[in-house]
Amino acid sequence: MTFTTTLTWGDEQATTAFATQLAGYVIAGDLILLQGDLGAGKSAFARALIKALGTQEKHIPSPTYTLVQTYDDTRIPTAHVDCYRLSSAEEWATLELDAYRTHGLIVAEWPQNAAVAFEQVPYVCQANISENDSAGTLTLALTANEDGSRTVTLTADTSWHTRLAMVDRAQFSRTDNPEGRKQFLTDHGYGDAAIELAAADASFRSFWRVTQNDTTHMLMDAPPPLESVARYQHVWQYLKDVGLRVPDIYAADANNGYILQEDWGNTTLFNAVTAGQTDLTSWYGKAVDVLMHLAAADKPADLPRYSAETLWMEAARFANWYVPHATGRAMHPEDRQQLLEIWQPLFSKILNVPETTVLWDYHAGNMMLLAAEPGTGFQNLGLLDFQDARLGPITYDLSMLLQDARLDVPQELQDAQVKRVVDALDGAVTMDDFMTSYALVSLQRTFKIIGGFTRLALRDGKTKYLDFLPRCWQQVEASLTHPACADLQKFMQPYVEQGLRAERSAVKKLVA
Repeated sequence: MTFTTTLTWGDEQATTAFATQLAGYVIAGDLILLQGDLGAGKSAFARALIKALGTQEKHIPSPTYTLVQTYDDTRIPTAHVDCYRLSSAEEWATLELDAYRTHGLIVAEWPQNAAVAFEQVPYVCQANISENDSAGTLTLALTANEDGSRTVTLTADTSWHTRLAMVDRAQFSRTDNPEGRKQFLTDHGYGDAAIELAAADASFRSFWRVTQNDTTHMLMDAPPPLESVARYQHVWQYLKDVGLRVPDIYAADANNGYILQEDWGNTTLFNAVTAGQTDLTSWYGKAVDVLMHLAAADKPADLPRYSAETLWMEAARFANWYVPHATGRAMHPEDRQQLLEIWQPLFSKILNVPETTVLWDYHAGNMMLLAAEPGTGFQNLGLLDFQDARLGPITYDLSMLLQDARLDVPQELQDAQVKRVVDALDGAVTMDDFMTSYALVSLQRTFKIIGGFTRLALRDGKTKYLDFLPRCWQQVEASLTHPACADLQKFMQPYVEQGLRAERSAVKKLVA
């Protein structure tokens, strides 16, 4: 699925400004293809992009004569290629860019002369947040106009369409729109309601408390294509059908990104636990009951499935974001390849447990306490933020719940709940295989979280997430002690030492 739009940039400065914005959304494996005649602005765009990616080179030459210029002091290893004089696949092969095709960024001018090199469409994960971790292809066809302006036609795959919406909400996404929220409420009989911001999260959604006649509802504002109301509704229906507690939906507009749903108040399990207001054991037991109920469901959800590729895309956030910002340079393609090769057999061990519906962001902050006690069924524990659900290993959600990046769960409670789950699986997996998957998926998730929290701080200005990095590094250090992680422990040792010693000062210095 592709997205195409045509824009007009007033001058070369506007061209370079867009390239500078784009740099914050590039990941390894991306292709950026620049088409257009001489003087259209291809090289200016490429130079601005490379500079914004962090190179310290004072002069960024055009690769007209060298064909390739590579940069390893950028956030992502980058190859700037001029394909004008290429005429065959054999000539492309002599450039030896396979490592950058897999583990770096290729910015190619005159790509039509080497089309064979770009025929392979990168794997795209059809799941919400992971689309931002999936490499893609963005094509810019530039034309210089007589008045000095430039016309550019952007063609983006699913991954880049989502990222373009992050780059410029005004042009590629529905913007934050009070009038739109008001119109949606008016259309559904709440035109006189009072609206106040209730919460915002790490995604692009916001939540608004709607009060009318002493009754409150919650308005979810989920702007497309950054968020998907349709995906939320799909998972919501499945969870409701299997008997779990999800908020009642009163009205929805998938095209514009609004949902009016039940208001559960403000008491999350996280808030109650950190305030010492609830019994940790009973509520965590109920949260694990939810996971066992999903695993026992007669029919799994119709959702994308975790694979080695998607596990790597998530873990690669660490290389895409944390490493360059903590060390000052990109992780070299050879090192990235070594890391991938170490992870590949570990991904097989992660997946070597029963498959279930994975809610993906299953932690205490996404569970609402709807009564003073858990009760016997599921009606007292409300589930939130489940739109990114997929099929995957049963260990995934359990490790996220019990090895939370935001709070400490007592080890004896973790051990007891793990045993409950393995016993309930009734021989479907051995304890050794389960615990191996559990340790490794915890490590994979923490790689993802460290990279994601760094990205939120550096790109999006949400620095509060850096406060959780010390606990993340402790979890990495603990997981690396598993016997299956011997090679990974050796590879990671410099990063672990640096992370435990100075991760917050290193990253916060760059944020400042």
